[in-house]
Amino acid sequence: MKVAREIVVLKHGKEKIIFNAELVNPIYFPRGGGKILKILNELKSSEPLTSPPQFCSNELFDFLAFHSLLLPDDTVKTEHKCNECGQSHSGQKSLYLLLSHSCNQSCIYCFNGINSYHRDRHIMMTEETAFRAIKKTFATVSDRLEIVFFGGEPLLNWELAKKIINYCEKKILPGNKDKSIAYHLTTNLTVFPDDLIETAKRCKMTFLVDIDGPEEIHNKTRPFIDGRGSFKITSENIRKLVESGIKVSLRATITSHNDSFMMDIGRTHKELGGESCAFVPLNPVDSDNNILPLSLCPSPKKFAAGLKEVFHSKIWPIKDLYPFNEYMGRLQPLYRNQWGCGAPFGNTPVITASGEIFSCIYLVGNKKYRLGHIFSDDYPSKDVISYMLDTVNVNNRIDCRTCGYRFLCGGGCPVGIFSIEGNRNATAGIKKYVKKMSCTVSKTVLTELLWDLCSRKKIF
Repeated sequence: MKVAREIVVLKHGKEKIIFNAELVNPIYFPRGGGKILKILNELKSSEPLTSPPQFCSNELFDFLAFHSLLLPDDTVKTEHKCNECGQSHSGQKSLYLLLSHSCNQSCIYCFNGINSYHRDRHIMMTEETAFRAIKKTFATVSDRLEIVFFGGEPLLNWELAKKIINYCEKKILPGNKDKSIAYHLTTNLTVFPDDLIETAKRCKMTFLVDIDGPEEIHNKTRPFIDGRGSFKITSENIRKLVESGIKVSLRATITSHNDSFMMDIGRTHKELGGESCAFVPLNPVDSDNNILPLSLCPSPKKFAAGLKEVFHSKIWPIKDLYPFNEYMGRLQPLYRNQWGCGAPFGNTPVITASGEIFSCIYLVGNKKYRLGHIFSDDYPSKDVISYMLDTVNVNNRIDCRTCGYRFLCGGGCPVGIFSIEGNRNATAGIKKYVKKMSCTVSKTVLTELLWDLCSRKKIF
């Protein structure tokens, strides 16, 4: 037996949390913990350990081994235990269909570049493309396929969405009783077809709608193309869905315009009847690899403070508050995440209106991450997937190797890394910012969750 190579100690007054950074199974000490650290140090000087030395009881020895502070050798198991990523997780996939590249809003931070989306603002996905994408993707899952209607603004091509649902219910599902399909719509909800509620209730469709804050803030960041504010119509339409019993999750993109008002955003989402509340910091790179002004980006310090304030307010339970709910699922014994999310594995394929396939909605248009075309046999590109996995694996990232949180966060959302990797437009300042924001989010959320679990005596 050997003492774990890297032991993390979190301190909060007299309280301590101690865990092995490579195989996380924390121990909480309401007071002290110093004795354990001393014993671990003494054990290290006695390696290799064939049996407990005199200064360490059998019970304590076993206890330390249970919490992975003592290991059979210095080789870390590479089993990936993430619930959302990994090659073994082919049972479920989320298929993003860009029904429309057009949009009726002009958000100040839009990541849809001109070349990627708007060279022809009126391009719409066809039935042939959508059906082909569904058929090919459905064949690769063993359990559940989530179809996400995306854009642009997908409700500008609502008729296709309805045809897709009918195709799935009449043609795909009848012969696959062991599989299921769920429908999700990401929208600005300024468009509201007459049959939207009826259709959504019938197929149990869920919604994700962007609300960047109270009316004044939202209107500033998400105006219509003609400059009019969109908050009133979006909020009214949200209430229509909620009052009809339809689940609507709400998301705010955090910029320098609203990073000081995250508590207000959380309250607004609650007042509108949202099913959940999400805070997503702006990624300063659009789909054409152009760099957005740093002056538009949120302050990492303010973003962290806002997350803490909303979290401790308890107006949203953890399970309904992003990114806390995502990271909460990772706090389980011996959890180990090396890649951040399922995108590098091709588990979230995005189909453009023209049929091109990308690994993430934020990477559409970036040819480096093109996985193929829906009407060819080149999907998924093994070379692209291999490159993505290698690029964001925390074991290969110098900036992650010394971080005690690396196997809990998996390096964070990989989009930031992908968007600056090899990007000639990415300055040193942008690269530094992207890294800092990613680390700030992960460390803030994980630290708060760990201490919260301890306070409720639910540490594992």
